[in-house]
This record gives sequence, structure tokens and C-alpha cells, in this order.
Amino acid sequence: MTEYRLFPDIRLFYGSDSLTEYSGTEICCCTSGICEYNIRGEYYYLTEGKCLITERCEGQCQVVHSPDFCGISLLLDSGGDSAGVSGILDVSGILSSTQRKYTHIFSADSRMKALFSDITEEVGRSRTSALKIKVLELLVLLSDQSYPEIRHRSILKKAGSFICQSAFTHYTIAELSELSGINPTALKKGFSEYYCCSVYSYAKKNKMFRAAKLLRDTDMKIIDIAEEVGYSNASKFSYAFRSVMGAAPKRFRMEQNKGIRQQECRNICISSH
Repeated sequence: MTEYRLFPDIRLFYGSDSLTEYSGTEICCCTSGICEYNIRGEYYYLTEGKCLITERCEGQCQVVHSPDFCGISLLLDSGGDSAGVSGILDVSGILSSTQRKYTHIFSADSRMKALFSDITEEVGRSRTSALKIKVLELLVLLSDQSYPEIRHRSILKKAGSFICQSAFTHYTIAELSELSGINPTALKKGFSEYYCCSVYSYAKKNKMFRAAKLLRDTDMKIIDIAEEVGYSNASKFSYAFRSVMGAAPKRFRMEQNKGIRQQECRNICISSH
């Protein structure tokens, strides 16, 4: 991952790794693949063209992603005032407007997508001055966004929690409606607004990330992992896994093991010097 310290309180990260052990307001846009955010036990899924704003506290946000993930993240240090631009732009005011008490995930509009595309191009050219301008444009655009008020937020979070409690269980809309205490129509509409995906898509992504962890961390057979996340048919599981993680289960495991061995070799080389 490439890091740019654009201003004293604004850093930009670009690449295939996710931020770890950072605090501050994070604004992330996924340009390819998928990323799972576990923020104090609540899961969010960021796919291509989706953006997420959250207040990170060190140790309270865990992020994992698919092998084909690539994203752009801005990390805004809280309470800062960027030297050199304060006379031109109210950066501290923009930071205040983008900071939110809750995590917010949404689809980038055409203007935002264009800015993220421009930022990607400038990263490739390593032009820091141009990056500064594009990032400030993005912050101004974000500060002007009108975010819809999500009704029944706590109930929708409860529905998401039910889905994530057991990867084996398949919940219907009717069952989730009864468990959460909200009518099916309001549940479907509200869930899509809050998590930026349908109930079915959310559950599928959660199951596949649980499966990915088992593939990476255990020697379980793929058919046993499929059953662990509620699939009795190996072919259906393989298709679902590939559609989310970008690789079939067998290939995913091979690539993960290869990456682990390469990292172990690098660690040995570093320690020997």
C-alpha cells in the first residue's frame, strides 16, 4: 500500500492492503474486489463503486479483503487544521462535516467516481501537488452531500447481527422481520439503505468471508467448509465463493498458502540479517 502525507492531518492510502492500527475518520472507496469491515462487532461490505465513512479507533476496527481488492482511503486526523490551506479552505470545518457518529456506506455518484478516478491517475504519476488538489475537491464534495436519515437504525443493526451470528443459518425476510420486530417491507428497504446491499447479498458476503477464514486458517475439506456456512452442494458453494471473493475456493486456499510461505521466507531473511 502506498501512503501520501498530503497535509498534517490528511493522509491518502492507495493499494491492495487495508489500513490497520490507525485512528481517525476514514473515507474509503473500493475500486475493485470486496472488503469486509468489522467495526466493534458490526459487519459492513464494501464493493466496487461503494464508499464508507467511519470513525476508526485503534484496535476496534478489523478489515479483511478479497485477493483482487484495491481501494483508496483518506485518513483524517481528528481536530487538526491543515497548515498552508486554512486560508483558502475551511479544512477543519470539512473534517467536522464528514465525521459521523456512526458508520455510513453509500454508492459514489458520478462526480465522486470521476474524482476517485483522477486520484488513481495522479497516484500512478506520483504527483503529490495534484493529489492535494483532488483530495480537497473530494472533501468539499463530501461535505456537500446530503445523507438520508436511516429510520429504525438500531433494529436494522439487530437484523444484521442475527445474520452474522451463525454462518450456517439461512434467514428468510419473514424470519428476520419477526426476530427484529419490523415489518418485511420496512426491513428490506431500510436494510438496503443502511448496509447498501440487500439482505440476501449481505448474508452471502458474510458467509463467504467466514468460509475464506476457514480456508486460510484451517485444513478443513472444502465440502466441510461449504456445510459449515450452510451449503450442502459443493458446486453451489464454489460458485457463490467465486462470485464474492474473485477466486474458486481451491485456488483461493493455494494462493493464501503461497502468500503465507513467501511472508515467512521474508521474515526469516530479515531476522537473519
